Amino acid sequence: MLGAVLGHAIGDSMDDRDRACMGHALEFGRPGVPVEWRHDSHAYHFIPRGDARDGCRYATMAIDGRTPHDVLACPSGRGEWTFRRS
Repeated sequence: MLGAVLGHAIGDSMDDRDRACMGHALEFGRPGVPVEWRHDSHAYHFIPRGDARDGCRYATMAIDGRTPHDVLACPSGRGEWTFRRS
């Protein structure tokens, strides 16, 4: 699902470590405070934003300096999240 949100080629480059970084940012990060990391020659810029309904959170994601995408992240299990365009 993440690939459809962020673009097929970009989403395919992400693995469990990248999704774990996003999950940690959503669970422990403060709204508006960016979280950045590098993995497999990709630069990730993830900003948790505000809370939505049903435990979901808004966020903004950019990879390799490309246009940021607004996403809605919803918990789907212990420490797991699903993402879609908001």
